[in-house]
Amino acid sequence: MKEIKIISAYKPRDGSAAGNRIEFFCKALNELNYGLYSTSEELNSVDLPFNVKLMHCRNNEFKGNVVLRFIKETIYCFKLIKFARINNGDVIFFSIPHMSFSFFIRIIKFFFSGVKIVVDVRDLTWLYINKNDKFFEKLISRTFEKICLFNIARADVVFVTNGYQKKYISSFNHNVITIQNGISREKHKILSNVNGGGITVDCIKILYAGNFGLLQNLFTILEAVRAFNCTQYQLYLVGNGADKDRIKNYVNQHRLNDRVFIFDSVSFGELVKFYEQCDIVYGQIINTKALKTAVPSKVFEYASLGKPIIYGIRGAGEDEIKKLAGVFVVEPENVLALSAVLEELLDSSLFARVVNEALSNVDYSSSNFVRENYESVCRETIVRLIND
Repeated sequence: MKEIKIISAYKPRDGSAAGNRIEFFCKALNELNYGLYSTSEELNSVDLPFNVKLMHCRNNEFKGNVVLRFIKETIYCFKLIKFARINNGDVIFFSIPHMSFSFFIRIIKFFFSGVKIVVDVRDLTWLYINKNDKFFEKLISRTFEKICLFNIARADVVFVTNGYQKKYISSFNHNVITIQNGISREKHKILSNVNGGGITVDCIKILYAGNFGLLQNLFTILEAVRAFNCTQYQLYLVGNGADKDRIKNYVNQHRLNDRVFIFDSVSFGELVKFYEQCDIVYGQIINTKALKTAVPSKVFEYASLGKPIIYGIRGAGEDEIKKLAGVFVVEPENVLALSAVLEELLDSSLFARVVNEALSNVDYSSSNFVRENYESVCRETIVRLIND
């Protein structure tokens, strides 16, 4: 029997954004009368509500310089493809962020007749190489970009996560379909029913939930909140990451313990309790070329709450957030711009209006951000490929 084989370094329900996306594709394709296989890096006991067979190929951590990491990644991707046991007529579903998968598209097309190849471009990972705008990194990034796009041009279908990626890939492959990363219907339902917050008697409570890393640079919000007293704003930071100790030291050094409260990462169930108590949710992604192509998954979660959002972001994420109501988009890492928004929100009549406007985000996210809404698009696309 011909088979659909999803080849990825991630498996359904591994807790990652990539794993959630793989789970979406498995669920969407489960109804088709095809054998469905997922080749993943680890084969553990996974309780899945659909019929998918997982094939195991262990992934070792890729260390070393850019070239060495690329060589290791390519070998690993080859192992995953080997484990998939491709046959003539199969539908092969590659999930990038491992950009080395794209190098095998033309090879597979050459050696196997009737094979259809679908590429899910979750991230434009070749752009991440050029982090410091150095000549060598720029050269390697441009080289990988050319090779990846040359091969992706031969894919039968390309799925992307947002309009920015679609515009970029469409120059090389005209069969590009947008499927948002989004949020599960189950999570959206829970978040949309969150109560609490609103106009508080004592002060406005701001919540950030996520990674404490360089890409988020939480010192922007810390410096902004520092200009206000504890009767105006309180900041709750929930998560872990490389910057956590530095953040704690900053809070202690500047005596912000009366308005900044730091918590470790919690389960989704516990996080909902924080969402209930907050008035505003906050996020930030620093302004780099690579990060402009992605929409943070936290955007979909925040939108489902129906609470005001402050986000420091540019690029695709900015475009998506601006479709929401009750939001303030500021220049990333601009303390003055963020402080101006916080000052503005101290006007109780303005804040009440923003809170009311943000409620409409619940319905908007239900229609536009829930992953299950895209299942039929995914199935219909694959059926067309099978029948061609």
